[in-house]
Amino acid sequence: MPAAPVMRETAGLASPGLDEVRWLKPVRPGDVITARAEVIEVAESQSRPDRGRVHFLIYGVDAAGERVVAAHGPFLVARRPR
Repeated sequence: MPAAPVMRETAGLASPGLDEVRWLKPVRPGDVITARAEVIEVAESQSRPDRGRVHFLIYGVDAAGERVVAAHGPFLVARRPR
């Protein structure tokens, strides 16, 4: 089953950057790398109730399904009204 788009229905506001990027295996010209993401943590903003923080693990897999690159970092998003 194909993975769902990560941020298609998300009101992304900003990202302060990535905390870490790791190349796990060599990547060569012509390699097809597929991006995937997992949500690690979700938190409400203490100062802005209309916003929250989502911490993602973002990684790329090669044609064999093996991870070749991984990064993680926070993204600021708009929250839905309750």
